[in-house]
Amino acid sequence: MERVNLLRGARADRRDEGPVSAKADRTPSWADVRSGDAGVYEVRDHLWSRTTYEACLCEAGRGTIWHPLTPDPEGRCRLGDDFWDEILGNPPIAVFTARA
Repeated sequence: MERVNLLRGARADRRDEGPVSAKADRTPSWADVRSGDAGVYEVRDHLWSRTTYEACLCEAGRGTIWHPLTPDPEGRCRLGDDFWDEILGNPPIAVFTARA
């Protein structure tokens, strides 16, 4: 189980194994998210490749602008390069803008 620390004391324990980038499209993914008084809730989704996102958006008549996942300097300093290098080398999320 991989633990990801989130903002304000929340954290997510990812229950699937291996790097996200090595998984095939439609691979189920889930995590237990804990957030203070909100308790624990389960998040389930499916992983999709960059190629699949771009193909679907193109088919819908949209282009794609990808945005790199970038920690702010305070976060990088507080959590250290080892923490961020692992996440940035295999980002757990895709950040993009779909445009007309």
